[in-house]
Amino acid sequence: MAFNFIPNDRTEIHNKFKGTKYLEDINHVYNILQNIDSSIPNPLSMDLSSLKKNKPVKIIRSMGKHNTKIEKEFGIKFNNALSAKYGNIRLSYGNGSRGNRGSNNRGTLFEYEFFNDLETINKNSNDEIKYAKIIKKLFRSKRLNRHEEILVTHQGKQNNKRPLCFVKNNIFILTQNYKKTGSILSDITLNQNNKSHYLSLKMGPTTVFFNCGVRTILKKSEMEKGYVDNENGQELLNLFGIDHQRLIDIFKMYGRKTNIKSEIIIPSINEEKISKFLKSGVGSGYTIIHKKNHKSDVIHCENIYKSTLDKFTNIKSIKIQYPHIGKTKGLNVLIETERLNWKICFKNNQSGIFPSHIFGDYKFK
Repeated sequence: MAFNFIPNDRTEIHNKFKGTKYLEDINHVYNILQNIDSSIPNPLSMDLSSLKKNKPVKIIRSMGKHNTKIEKEFGIKFNNALSAKYGNIRLSYGNGSRGNRGSNNRGTLFEYEFFNDLETINKNSNDEIKYAKIIKKLFRSKRLNRHEEILVTHQGKQNNKRPLCFVKNNIFILTQNYKKTGSILSDITLNQNNKSHYLSLKMGPTTVFFNCGVRTILKKSEMEKGYVDNENGQELLNLFGIDHQRLIDIFKMYGRKTNIKSEIIIPSINEEKISKFLKSGVGSGYTIIHKKNHKSDVIHCENIYKSTLDKFTNIKSIKIQYPHIGKTKGLNVLIETERLNWKICFKNNQSGIFPSHIFGDYKFK
Protein backbone atom coordinates (compact mmCIF):
# COMPACT_ATOMS: atom_id res chain seq x y z
CA MET A 1 0.00 0.00 0.00
CA ALA A 2 1.44 3.35 -1.05
CA PHE A 3 0.07 6.55 0.47
CA ASN A 4 1.43 8.47 -2.48
CA PHE A 5 -1.31 10.98 -3.27
CA ILE A 6 -0.27 14.02 -1.22
CA PRO A 7 -2.47 16.96 -2.30
CA ASN A 8 -0.87 20.40 -2.28
CA ASP A 9 -4.15 22.34 -2.48
CA ARG A 10 -7.94 22.06 -2.72
CA THR A 11 -7.85 22.05 -6.51
CA GLU A 12 -5.86 18.80 -6.58
CA ILE A 13 -8.35 17.22 -4.17
CA HIS A 14 -11.30 18.36 -6.29
CA ASN A 15 -9.77 17.08 -9.53
CA LYS A 16 -8.91 13.70 -8.02
CA PHE A 17 -12.19 13.01 -6.19
CA LYS A 18 -14.78 14.85 -8.29
CA GLY A 19 -17.92 12.74 -8.52
CA THR A 20 -16.98 10.42 -5.62
CA LYS A 21 -18.45 10.14 -2.13
CA TYR A 22 -15.03 11.00 -0.67
CA LEU A 23 -14.69 14.52 -2.07
CA GLU A 24 -16.69 16.43 0.54
CA ASP A 25 -15.10 14.67 3.54
CA ILE A 26 -11.49 14.92 2.32
CA ASN A 27 -11.96 18.54 1.28
CA HIS A 28 -13.43 19.40 4.68
CA VAL A 29 -10.63 17.65 6.55
CA TYR A 30 -8.03 19.47 4.46
CA ASN A 31 -9.68 22.86 5.09
CA ILE A 32 -9.90 22.33 8.85
CA LEU A 33 -6.27 21.17 9.10
CA GLN A 34 -5.13 24.22 7.14
CA ASN A 35 -7.09 26.45 9.51
CA ILE A 36 -5.50 24.76 12.52
CA ASP A 37 -1.93 25.01 11.21
CA SER A 38 -1.32 26.66 7.83
CA SER A 39 2.44 26.18 8.19
CA ILE A 40 1.95 22.58 7.02
CA PRO A 41 0.93 22.94 3.34
CA ASN A 42 0.18 19.28 2.57
CA PRO A 43 -1.13 17.60 5.74
CA LEU A 44 -2.85 14.64 4.04
CA SER A 45 -1.72 11.54 2.18
CA MET A 46 -3.71 8.59 0.89
CA ASP A 47 -3.64 5.47 -1.24
CA LEU A 48 -6.30 6.02 -3.89
CA SER A 49 -6.77 2.32 -4.63
CA SER A 50 -7.52 1.40 -1.02
CA LEU A 51 -10.07 4.03 0.07
CA LYS A 52 -12.89 1.68 -0.99
CA LYS A 53 -11.41 -0.93 1.36
CA ASN A 54 -11.82 1.47 4.31
CA LYS A 55 -8.09 2.15 4.48
CA PRO A 56 -7.27 5.45 6.19
CA VAL A 57 -6.49 8.91 4.96
CA LYS A 58 -3.25 9.80 6.75
CA ILE A 59 -2.79 13.02 8.69
CA ILE A 60 0.88 13.95 8.78
CA ARG A 61 2.34 13.13 12.19
CA SER A 62 3.58 16.65 12.85
CA MET A 63 -0.10 17.64 13.14
CA GLY A 64 -0.24 15.42 16.22
CA LYS A 65 0.68 18.39 18.36
CA HIS A 66 -2.82 19.71 17.58
CA ASN A 67 -4.57 16.41 18.32
CA THR A 68 -6.90 17.77 21.00
CA LYS A 69 -8.09 20.50 18.65
CA ILE A 70 -8.38 18.06 15.72
CA GLU A 71 -10.59 15.69 17.72
CA LYS A 72 -12.76 18.61 18.83
CA GLU A 73 -13.11 20.14 15.35
CA PHE A 74 -14.06 16.82 13.71
CA GLY A 75 -16.12 15.50 16.62
CA ILE A 76 -14.08 12.29 16.71
CA LYS A 77 -11.98 10.34 19.18
CA PHE A 78 -8.98 8.39 17.94
CA ASN A 79 -8.97 4.80 19.20
CA ASN A 80 -5.98 2.96 20.68
CA ALA A 81 -4.65 2.39 17.17
CA LEU A 82 -4.92 6.14 16.51
CA SER A 83 -7.66 5.65 13.94
CA ALA A 84 -11.12 7.23 13.73
CA LYS A 85 -14.09 7.16 11.37
CA TYR A 86 -15.14 10.47 9.83
CA GLY A 87 -18.01 10.43 7.35
CA ASN A 88 -17.09 8.22 4.41
CA ILE A 89 -13.41 8.05 5.29
CA ARG A 90 -11.19 6.83 8.08
CA LEU A 91 -8.46 9.05 9.53
CA SER A 92 -5.19 8.06 11.15
CA TYR A 93 -1.76 9.55 11.73
CA GLY A 94 1.11 8.75 9.38
CA ASN A 95 3.56 10.37 7.00
CA GLY A 96 2.59 8.35 3.96
CA SER A 97 5.16 7.99 1.20
CA ARG A 98 7.16 11.03 2.24
CA GLY A 99 10.89 10.94 2.76
CA ASN A 100 12.31 10.32 6.24
CA ARG A 101 9.11 8.75 7.53
CA GLY A 102 10.69 7.96 10.88
CA SER A 103 9.25 5.85 13.68
CA ASN A 104 6.86 8.27 15.37
CA ASN A 105 4.03 6.51 17.16
CA ARG A 106 1.52 6.87 19.95
CA GLY A 107 4.33 7.97 22.24
CA THR A 108 5.03 10.93 19.98
CA LEU A 109 1.36 11.90 20.02
CA PHE A 110 1.43 11.80 23.83
CA GLU A 111 4.43 14.14 23.77
CA TYR A 112 2.60 16.60 21.50
CA GLU A 113 -0.53 16.53 23.67
CA PHE A 114 1.47 17.09 26.84
CA PHE A 115 3.48 19.86 25.20
CA ASN A 116 0.28 21.57 24.04
CA ASP A 117 -1.15 21.43 27.56
CA LEU A 118 1.97 23.11 28.93
CA GLU A 119 1.77 25.77 26.23
CA THR A 120 -1.91 26.33 27.02
CA ILE A 121 -1.05 26.94 30.67
CA ASN A 122 1.80 29.23 29.65
CA LYS A 123 -0.52 31.36 27.51
CA ASN A 124 -3.27 31.48 30.16
CA SER A 125 -5.59 30.11 27.50
CA ASN A 126 -9.09 28.82 28.20
CA ASP A 127 -8.50 25.75 26.01
CA GLU A 128 -9.08 22.37 27.61
CA ILE A 129 -6.08 20.87 29.42
CA LYS A 130 -6.07 17.12 28.90
CA TYR A 131 -3.43 16.26 31.49
CA ALA A 132 -4.26 18.90 34.10
CA LYS A 133 -4.01 16.52 37.07
CA ILE A 134 -0.54 15.19 36.31
CA ILE A 135 0.75 18.65 35.33
CA LYS A 136 -0.45 20.02 38.66
CA LYS A 137 1.50 17.25 40.41
CA LEU A 138 4.54 18.00 38.26
CA PHE A 139 4.45 21.72 38.98
CA ARG A 140 4.12 21.07 42.70
CA SER A 141 7.09 18.68 42.78
CA LYS A 142 9.24 21.09 40.76
CA ARG A 143 7.97 24.20 42.57
CA LEU A 144 6.95 25.80 39.30
CA ASN A 145 4.65 28.82 39.36
CA ARG A 146 2.01 28.56 36.63
CA HIS A 147 1.36 32.29 36.92
CA GLU A 148 4.92 33.11 35.85
CA GLU A 149 6.34 32.60 32.37
CA ILE A 150 7.74 29.15 31.62
CA LEU A 151 9.82 28.45 28.53
CA VAL A 152 8.58 25.14 27.10
CA THR A 153 10.82 23.39 24.57
CA HIS A 154 9.87 20.19 22.76
CA GLN A 155 13.03 18.27 21.91
CA GLY A 156 10.99 15.37 20.56
CA LYS A 157 12.91 12.65 18.81
CA GLN A 158 16.35 14.23 18.67
CA ASN A 159 17.77 10.72 18.52
CA ASN A 160 20.58 11.39 20.98
CA LYS A 161 22.64 8.25 20.63
CA ARG A 162 23.69 6.46 23.79
CA PRO A 163 26.19 3.77 22.80
CA LEU A 164 27.71 1.14 25.04
CA CYS A 165 30.99 2.29 26.60
CA PHE A 166 33.61 -0.05 28.03
CA VAL A 167 35.59 1.55 30.86
CA LYS A 168 38.00 -0.25 33.20
CA ASN A 169 36.21 -3.62 33.20
CA ASN A 170 32.79 -1.97 33.47
CA ILE A 171 30.13 -1.34 30.84
CA PHE A 172 28.08 1.85 30.78
CA ILE A 173 25.54 3.41 28.46
CA LEU A 174 26.99 6.63 27.00
CA THR A 175 28.89 7.57 30.14
CA GLN A 176 29.75 6.37 33.62
CA ASN A 177 28.62 9.79 34.86
CA TYR A 178 24.90 9.04 35.00
CA LYS A 179 24.24 11.90 37.43
CA LYS A 180 23.58 14.55 34.78
CA THR A 181 21.83 12.89 31.87
CA GLY A 182 18.53 14.77 32.08
CA SER A 183 19.25 17.06 29.14
CA ILE A 184 20.13 14.07 26.95
CA LEU A 185 17.01 12.11 27.86
CA SER A 186 14.61 15.05 27.77
CA ASP A 187 11.61 15.08 25.41
CA ILE A 188 10.23 18.31 26.86
CA THR A 189 12.25 20.87 28.82
CA LEU A 190 10.76 23.50 31.11
CA ASN A 191 12.73 26.55 32.13
CA GLN A 192 11.62 29.05 34.75
CA ASN A 193 13.86 31.57 36.48
CA ASN A 194 16.89 30.18 34.59
CA LYS A 195 16.40 26.68 35.98
CA SER A 196 15.77 23.79 33.61
CA HIS A 197 13.50 20.83 34.33
CA TYR A 198 13.78 17.81 32.04
CA LEU A 199 10.83 15.56 31.21
CA SER A 200 11.09 12.11 29.62
CA LEU A 201 7.69 10.98 28.29
CA LYS A 202 6.93 7.33 27.65
CA MET A 203 3.88 5.45 26.41
CA GLY A 204 2.81 1.83 26.68
CA PRO A 205 2.60 -1.02 29.19
CA THR A 206 6.23 -1.89 28.45
CA THR A 207 8.79 0.59 27.16
CA VAL A 208 12.56 1.01 27.22
CA PHE A 209 15.14 2.94 29.18
CA PHE A 210 17.81 2.25 26.57
CA ASN A 211 18.34 0.83 23.10
CA CYS A 212 22.00 0.33 22.11
CA GLY A 213 23.49 -1.01 18.92
CA VAL A 214 25.68 -4.11 19.22
CA ARG A 215 26.54 -4.94 15.60
CA THR A 216 30.19 -4.00 16.11
CA ILE A 217 30.31 -5.80 19.47
CA LEU A 218 28.45 -9.05 18.75
CA LYS A 219 29.80 -9.33 15.22
CA LYS A 220 27.98 -11.38 12.61
CA SER A 221 31.29 -12.29 10.99
CA GLU A 222 32.47 -13.89 14.24
CA MET A 223 29.19 -15.53 15.25
CA GLU A 224 28.80 -17.18 11.83
CA LYS A 225 32.13 -18.89 12.52
CA GLY A 226 30.91 -20.03 15.93
CA TYR A 227 32.61 -17.67 18.37
CA VAL A 228 32.66 -14.17 19.88
CA ASP A 229 36.32 -13.26 19.64
CA ASN A 230 36.46 -9.52 20.36
CA GLU A 231 37.05 -8.39 23.93
CA ASN A 232 34.04 -6.08 24.17
CA GLY A 233 31.65 -8.76 22.93
CA GLN A 234 32.96 -11.24 25.45
CA GLU A 235 32.73 -8.66 28.24
CA LEU A 236 29.11 -7.83 27.39
CA LEU A 237 28.04 -11.48 27.50
CA ASN A 238 30.02 -12.11 30.68
CA LEU A 239 28.32 -9.15 32.37
CA PHE A 240 25.02 -11.06 32.34
CA GLY A 241 26.52 -14.53 32.71
CA ILE A 242 25.39 -15.54 29.21
CA ASP A 243 26.74 -18.78 27.76
CA HIS A 244 28.61 -17.66 24.62
CA GLN A 245 27.93 -20.80 22.59
CA ARG A 246 24.24 -20.94 23.45
CA LEU A 247 23.82 -17.31 22.38
CA ILE A 248 25.62 -17.99 19.09
CA ASP A 249 23.44 -21.05 18.43
CA ILE A 250 20.24 -19.04 19.01
CA PHE A 251 21.08 -16.81 16.06
CA LYS A 252 23.24 -19.05 13.88
CA MET A 253 20.75 -21.94 13.94
CA TYR A 254 17.60 -19.83 13.64
CA GLY A 255 15.10 -21.44 11.26
CA ARG A 256 16.49 -24.97 11.67
CA LYS A 257 14.75 -27.87 13.38
CA THR A 258 16.49 -28.81 16.62
CA ASN A 259 15.70 -30.64 19.85
CA ILE A 260 17.46 -28.05 22.02
CA LYS A 261 14.53 -26.86 24.11
CA SER A 262 14.03 -23.62 26.00
CA GLU A 263 15.49 -23.31 29.47
CA ILE A 264 15.62 -20.75 32.29
CA ILE A 265 19.00 -20.45 34.04
CA ILE A 266 20.07 -18.47 37.10
CA PRO A 267 23.50 -17.16 36.04
CA SER A 268 26.57 -16.41 38.06
CA ILE A 269 27.06 -12.63 37.85
CA ASN A 270 28.63 -9.60 39.46
CA GLU A 271 25.58 -7.75 40.79
CA GLU A 272 27.46 -4.51 41.37
CA LYS A 273 28.58 -4.32 37.74
CA ILE A 274 25.07 -4.95 36.41
CA SER A 275 23.66 -2.38 38.82
CA LYS A 276 26.13 0.24 37.52
CA PHE A 277 25.18 -0.67 33.96
CA LEU A 278 21.46 -0.26 34.70
CA LYS A 279 22.06 3.04 36.50
CA SER A 280 23.73 4.43 33.40
CA GLY A 281 20.72 3.23 31.37
CA VAL A 282 18.17 4.91 33.63
CA GLY A 283 20.21 8.08 34.16
CA SER A 284 19.13 10.79 36.58
CA GLY A 285 18.23 14.45 36.88
CA TYR A 286 14.87 14.31 35.11
CA THR A 287 11.21 13.43 35.58
CA ILE A 288 9.72 10.35 33.95
CA ILE A 289 6.09 10.67 32.85
CA HIS A 290 4.80 7.28 31.74
CA LYS A 291 1.31 6.79 30.33
CA LYS A 292 0.22 3.16 30.42
CA ASN A 293 -1.60 3.24 27.07
CA HIS A 294 -3.43 5.61 24.72
CA LYS A 295 -6.85 5.04 26.30
CA SER A 296 -5.84 4.90 29.93
CA ASP A 297 -5.83 7.85 32.32
CA VAL A 298 -3.18 6.13 34.45
CA ILE A 299 0.04 8.13 34.29
CA HIS A 300 3.11 7.49 36.41
CA CYS A 301 5.08 10.64 37.27
CA GLU A 302 8.31 10.38 39.22
CA ASN A 303 11.48 12.42 39.65
CA ILE A 304 14.59 10.36 38.92
CA TYR A 305 17.44 11.40 41.17
CA LYS A 306 20.79 9.81 41.93
CA SER A 307 19.49 9.07 45.43
CA THR A 308 16.56 7.00 44.05
CA LEU A 309 18.46 4.93 41.48
CA ASP A 310 19.19 2.02 43.81
CA LYS A 311 15.47 1.17 43.91
CA PHE A 312 15.50 0.78 40.12
CA THR A 313 18.81 -1.02 39.75
CA ASN A 314 19.78 -3.07 42.82
CA ILE A 315 19.19 -6.68 41.85
CA LYS A 316 16.79 -8.93 43.75
CA SER A 317 16.84 -11.75 41.19
CA ILE A 318 18.14 -12.49 37.70
CA LYS A 319 17.29 -15.20 35.16
CA ILE A 320 18.28 -15.93 31.58
CA GLN A 321 15.60 -17.19 29.19
CA TYR A 322 17.33 -19.41 26.65
CA PRO A 323 14.76 -20.08 23.88
CA HIS A 324 14.20 -23.27 21.90
CA ILE A 325 17.10 -23.21 19.41
CA GLY A 326 15.85 -22.63 15.87
CA LYS A 327 12.53 -21.05 16.80
CA THR A 328 13.50 -17.64 18.18
CA LYS A 329 16.19 -15.13 17.20
CA GLY A 330 16.54 -13.41 20.54
CA LEU A 331 17.56 -13.84 24.16
CA ASN A 332 16.10 -12.24 27.29
CA VAL A 333 17.69 -11.57 30.66
CA LEU A 334 15.03 -11.01 33.33
CA ILE A 335 16.04 -8.82 36.26
CA GLU A 336 13.89 -7.93 39.25
CA THR A 337 14.61 -4.85 41.37
CA GLU A 338 12.61 -3.15 44.09
CA ARG A 339 10.68 -0.90 41.68
CA LEU A 340 11.07 -2.49 38.25
CA ASN A 341 10.89 -5.72 36.32
CA TRP A 342 13.58 -5.47 33.65
CA LYS A 343 13.85 -7.47 30.43
CA ILE A 344 17.22 -7.03 28.77
CA CYS A 345 16.70 -8.18 25.18
CA PHE A 346 19.37 -9.22 22.70
CA LYS A 347 17.73 -9.24 19.26
CA ASN A 348 17.81 -8.02 15.69
CA ASN A 349 15.76 -4.88 15.18
CA GLN A 350 16.61 -4.40 11.51
CA SER A 351 15.07 -7.37 9.69
CA GLY A 352 18.23 -9.46 9.92
CA ILE A 353 19.06 -12.46 12.11
CA PHE A 354 22.16 -11.76 14.18
CA PRO A 355 21.78 -9.32 17.10
CA SER A 356 21.72 -5.64 16.20
CA HIS A 357 20.61 -4.13 19.53
CA ILE A 358 20.31 -4.61 23.24
CA PHE A 359 17.08 -3.21 24.72
CA GLY A 360 16.40 -2.28 28.31
CA ASP A 361 12.66 -2.99 28.55
CA TYR A 362 10.99 -2.32 31.88
CA LYS A 363 7.70 -2.38 33.74
CA PHE A 364 6.94 -0.59 36.97
CA LYS A 365 5.71 -2.93 39.69
